Amino acid sequence: MQLQAAALAQSVGEEITQMLAEQKKLEDQYVALVAEQPQLRNLPNKNKLYENQKAVHTTAEQLRLGTQALVRNLKVSLTMHTANVAHAPLAPAVNARACFGQASA
Repeated sequence: MQLQAAALAQSVGEEITQMLAEQKKLEDQYVALVAEQPQLRNLPNKNKLYENQKAVHTTAEQLRLGTQALVRNLKVSLTMHTANVAHAPLAPAVNARACFGQASA
């Protein structure tokens, strides 16, 4: 059972890592597209500007959807982690008198 949980946790962790890498790639793409806009605004033909604006919109939508998926996966990961912690064996009980430095009677 613990092996299955560990394999699932690793799988979810890998998926989250891949999603973060994809989000970073989309963020970089978004920044590059927005940085091009001032130059495109100065061109007499505005078609490239309109194409750029469409690409910015598409990239922003992909970022939004990716963020939503990432949040869902992080919630699953947190739920799994919380469940694992809740079911983890507790340390053996320690004599209270020994904890407080009192001699046993």
